[in-house]
Amino acid sequence: MAKRELNIHKKPTAITKKKRELQVPLNTLRDCQRFLGMLIHEVRQGQTESSEATRLAYITQVLIRTFELTDIESKLNELEERLNGHSNGHR
Repeated sequence: MAKRELNIHKKPTAITKKKRELQVPLNTLRDCQRFLGMLIHEVRQGQTESSEATRLAYITQVLIRTFELTDIESKLNELEERLNGHSNGHR
């Protein structure tokens, strides 16, 4: 089976439909959702082995968690800045 690339930065090329599908950008949670849906569809159609889909789904889940933690960190930093501003007499 050919090795697949999970390309999150480059735009899809028009080599083949299959190649394009595998180069879905994963820059947002919606992109990850779309990609996981495609994986499920490919497994059900027999186009992708479940072991390969499992590996790709795991990597995608790690990316999703990274998005979530980045968002939480950003919100926490904003709250800390607000609290520090109030404790120093600023409003």
